[in-house]
Amino acid sequence: MNTVQKAIELILHKGLRKYKSKNSKAGLVSIANQEKFESKVLNGKKNKKGSIFITRKKEDLRAKFGTRGVVLSSEEAVLDHVGQASHWTPNVYNFGTYGQNGLRTIVGHTEKNLQQINCFVIDIDSKSFPMTAINDVALNAGFGVPTMILETTKGYQVYYVLDKAVYVSNNKNFIAIKSAKRISQNLREMFADSLPNVDLTCNHFGFFRMPSVQNIVMFFEENVYTFKELQEWSKRQDDNKGNEQFHNVIESPFAKNAPVEQPKQMDELWFKQVISCTNVSPKQTKAGRNNAIFTLSLACFQSQYAIKDTMDLMDQFNSNLEQPLEHTEVRGIVMSAYSGKYQAAHKDYIERLLQTYGMGQASAFRAPSVLWKKHKKQRKDRVRSHWHEWEADIITFLSMNSNNKPVLYFTQSELCEALNVPRSTLNTVLKKSTKIYKTVEGKGKTAKTGLSTLGMLIAFALKENGKRRESYLNYLQGLFPKTGNILEQAKTSNVMEEQETLYGILEGLPAG
Repeated sequence: MNTVQKAIELILHKGLRKYKSKNSKAGLVSIANQEKFESKVLNGKKNKKGSIFITRKKEDLRAKFGTRGVVLSSEEAVLDHVGQASHWTPNVYNFGTYGQNGLRTIVGHTEKNLQQINCFVIDIDSKSFPMTAINDVALNAGFGVPTMILETTKGYQVYYVLDKAVYVSNNKNFIAIKSAKRISQNLREMFADSLPNVDLTCNHFGFFRMPSVQNIVMFFEENVYTFKELQEWSKRQDDNKGNEQFHNVIESPFAKNAPVEQPKQMDELWFKQVISCTNVSPKQTKAGRNNAIFTLSLACFQSQYAIKDTMDLMDQFNSNLEQPLEHTEVRGIVMSAYSGKYQAAHKDYIERLLQTYGMGQASAFRAPSVLWKKHKKQRKDRVRSHWHEWEADIITFLSMNSNNKPVLYFTQSELCEALNVPRSTLNTVLKKSTKIYKTVEGKGKTAKTGLSTLGMLIAFALKENGKRRESYLNYLQGLFPKTGNILEQAKTSNVMEEQETLYGILEGLPAG
């Protein structure tokens, strides 16, 4: 079984039939035995199987007549489409069918038709950082390494796979979906705190890149997560952010980042144009309903409009749409806009909305150029810094400069100068940190400090196979004994890398 097949079967959690009902390549005996098993009642419930959807190319997702694709109801059919399909729905639906227009438009990929939730996917539209930064962000936030990372045209898609599927029921008003959405949003926001262009508004259970031989850059099948532990982590995240108002929205002071001191965006022409629009399409990925509500909410935040009033305003805007969102989804979008990670609506998104819906351009636009991005107080503006803040800065610095090397070597002077950190503080951080791994080469003034992070070491391990991988992992474990058994898993993990020409592995290791 190859890596792609392992990944797909791990994600689907037996939510589809094993074999195709027609034209299967499996033997008759295998099919008969499997059908007998799938017809059994398990744990008092029918062993129900569902369907997923795929599209051949990205453009099919936003076709004028609806999403164009294929409905698949067996693992065999899914595997047959590996390399041919661009996107899929990794979470399984109860059923799927086709529209009546004869153009192979697919029907059924809605939340209320979800059968089971298998995974959470974070879409990052940027390659301005190495893949190692993704693992470091997760580990630095006290979370685990992703199950799988796919490389896309513009960035990465990060998969967190559940150890077993969560089944959706309407008995409790789809409570599983609501809980899963909070987990998904908190995962997105965790990465958005440190990495650029994380998509915060795309459908939590929609279409994502389908795994293939070409796009899997990391896969650890052992790294699966229980829904319960993710729920508990998500609740802690909400508590840390003061998100109690998710259940009782009240007017509250602005947190983290204050709105930028600019003319109020709510008073500008573009705001009036967008909020009066009623034909915002659900099919537009970059100028759809979610982005429209998010952009308008950010303008309200920048204008210091009370969150309760913004919620009412966005509910009214949503109700006027030809195809409105559910109230709970609007609520979540407004809360994200008011989370303090952003300062105002960004010009690019405003222009896209105006151009898409024929309202011209925002000629009177006055928003600052660097927005829709979390802004931390500059280090020089802080009177004192906690050591863990410096630790996060060092991890970010190493991740961003790794260039696929497992270890970076500096003199202390070089590192202090690059980070603008006092030497005494640097020594304190390196002594206390359990996330930065240190080794020293040489003595005296010529001594160089080798630093690494777990993300860098994992990425390094993925580049080699067989004895070479084991040899270098043994070397790294000797170099960084604090890693314990973490690197041991990488010796046997079946991981794929897109590039066939591997980088010179000795570049990152000391001479001799």
